[in-house]
Amino acid sequence: MSILNRKKVDKIPFAAYSFLLPRGEVERKLRKKGCLIFHFERVYALEMKNVEIWQKEGLEKGRKCILRRFCTPVGNLEEKILVDPGYESQWIKEFLIKKPQDYEIMKFIVENTIYYPNYEFFQQAAEDLGDDGILFATIDRTPFQRILYELAGPERLLVDVLESPDLVEGLLEILDKKMEEVYQIVADSPASMVHTWDNVTEDMTP
Repeated sequence: MSILNRKKVDKIPFAAYSFLLPRGEVERKLRKKGCLIFHFERVYALEMKNVEIWQKEGLEKGRKCILRRFCTPVGNLEEKILVDPGYESQWIKEFLIKKPQDYEIMKFIVENTIYYPNYEFFQQAAEDLGDDGILFATIDRTPFQRILYELAGPERLLVDVLESPDLVEGLLEILDKKMEEVYQIVADSPASMVHTWDNVTEDMTP
């Protein structure tokens, strides 16, 4: 923050993602030695019109499993997620887009998603964090990354890019349009730092 505000830096800071730093004795020792927290919250909320979401949680081979179904007038999509018992990372085992016909259903969901500012929630989170770290305004991945890692997966997407490019480009176009709305909300927000979970490597995103 000092560098961004053209001020001198008196020390090299170090920090940890808030969700990777369990609260307790060790965390307090690290914090006393100067470890800061990187915390992430959204500056917007969303609402899906004409979409009903069904969710069920259970266990699969001892691991938490989440089944989530999106029901729309043009069809349904379902995903299966396994939750890592350590850091509680979520691993998608069955993606929403499983076949070419699913792109149109996903387009309907994206087109019927409404975004609106939620600045008060973000400001309250900033006040709660205080000087203990930096609060980032987190946003969704960029369109191609979102399809690659969240909606279709690499096996489905990279085949469809070659065999059904119109389907992929159609979804990318509507995702891009919706993300422009998100970017504007974020740009108008009180956030100083913005973070996206894009993970770009040239072998997966040429």
